[in-house]
Amino acid sequence: MIVGCTGNYRKPEYLNIINYIIESFNKIDSTVKILVSSDIEAKYNKSDLNLNIIEFDELIKKSNIIIAIGGDGTILSTCRRMNKSCKPIFG
Repeated sequence: MIVGCTGNYRKPEYLNIINYIIESFNKIDSTVKILVSSDIEAKYNKSDLNLNIIEFDELIKKSNIIIAIGGDGTILSTCRRMNKSCKPIFG
Protein backbone atom coordinates (compact mmCIF):
# COMPACT_ATOMS: atom_id res chain seq x y z
CA MET A 1 0.00 0.00 0.00
CA ILE A 2 1.14 3.55 -0.72
CA VAL A 3 -0.05 6.38 1.51
CA GLY A 4 0.22 9.97 0.29
CA CYS A 5 0.54 12.77 2.84
CA THR A 6 -0.20 16.39 2.14
CA GLY A 7 -1.47 19.28 4.18
CA ASN A 8 -0.78 22.57 5.82
CA TYR A 9 3.03 22.54 5.99
CA ARG A 10 2.98 26.04 7.56
CA LYS A 11 1.70 24.62 10.84
CA PRO A 12 4.51 23.86 13.30
CA GLU A 13 3.04 20.40 14.03
CA TYR A 14 3.03 19.31 10.37
CA LEU A 15 6.46 17.67 10.29
CA ASN A 16 5.88 15.98 13.66
CA ILE A 17 2.61 14.53 12.38
CA ILE A 18 4.29 13.26 9.19
CA ASN A 19 6.94 11.52 11.28
CA TYR A 20 4.28 10.08 13.60
CA ILE A 21 2.37 8.66 10.60
CA ILE A 22 5.56 7.05 9.27
CA GLU A 23 6.44 5.53 12.65
CA SER A 24 2.88 4.26 13.16
CA PHE A 25 2.69 2.55 9.77
CA ASN A 26 6.17 1.06 10.25
CA LYS A 27 4.99 -0.56 13.50
CA ILE A 28 1.95 -2.07 11.77
CA ASP A 29 3.33 -2.96 8.34
CA SER A 30 6.84 -2.00 7.22
CA THR A 31 5.89 -2.58 3.57
CA VAL A 32 3.63 0.50 3.54
CA LYS A 33 5.30 3.30 1.60
CA ILE A 34 4.69 6.89 2.72
CA LEU A 35 4.95 9.68 0.13
CA VAL A 36 4.95 13.36 1.08
CA SER A 37 3.82 16.19 -1.18
CA SER A 38 6.61 18.49 -2.37
CA ASP A 39 4.63 21.42 -0.94
CA ILE A 40 6.71 20.82 2.20
CA GLU A 41 9.74 22.20 0.36
CA ALA A 42 8.28 25.70 0.69
CA LYS A 43 9.20 25.58 4.39
CA TYR A 44 11.85 22.87 4.72
CA ASN A 45 14.96 22.01 2.72
CA LYS A 46 14.45 18.62 1.05
CA SER A 47 18.02 17.54 1.81
CA ASP A 48 17.38 18.07 5.54
CA LEU A 49 14.41 15.70 5.55
CA ASN A 50 14.48 11.92 5.42
CA LEU A 51 11.19 11.67 3.54
CA ASN A 52 9.96 10.37 0.17
CA ILE A 53 9.00 13.74 -1.32
CA ILE A 54 7.29 13.94 -4.72
CA GLU A 55 5.16 16.41 -6.66
CA PHE A 56 1.51 16.57 -5.61
CA ASP A 57 0.15 15.28 -8.94
CA GLU A 58 2.47 12.26 -8.83
CA LEU A 59 1.57 11.65 -5.19
CA ILE A 60 -2.10 11.46 -6.16
CA LYS A 61 -1.41 9.07 -9.04
CA LYS A 62 0.79 6.72 -7.01
CA SER A 63 -1.06 6.67 -3.67
CA ASN A 64 -3.83 4.30 -2.64
CA ILE A 65 -5.07 6.66 0.06
CA ILE A 66 -4.40 10.31 0.91
CA ILE A 67 -3.94 11.77 4.38
CA ALA A 68 -4.63 15.53 4.50
CA ILE A 69 -2.97 16.99 7.60
CA GLY A 70 -4.75 20.12 8.75
CA GLY A 71 -8.26 21.37 9.25
CA ASP A 72 -11.38 21.49 7.11
CA GLY A 73 -9.85 23.98 4.68
CA THR A 74 -6.86 21.71 4.11
CA ILE A 75 -9.10 18.76 3.30
CA LEU A 76 -11.21 20.83 0.91
CA SER A 77 -8.08 22.24 -0.74
CA THR A 78 -6.71 18.72 -1.19
CA CYS A 79 -9.98 17.61 -2.80
CA ARG A 80 -9.91 20.54 -5.23
CA ARG A 81 -6.29 19.88 -6.16
CA MET A 82 -7.06 16.21 -6.84
CA ASN A 83 -9.38 17.21 -9.67
CA LYS A 84 -11.28 14.11 -10.75
CA SER A 85 -9.09 11.54 -9.01
CA CYS A 86 -11.16 9.22 -6.82
CA LYS A 87 -8.96 8.32 -3.88
CA PRO A 88 -10.03 8.02 -0.25
CA ILE A 89 -8.98 11.04 1.81
CA PHE A 90 -8.47 10.98 5.56
CA GLY A 91 -8.20 14.18 7.55
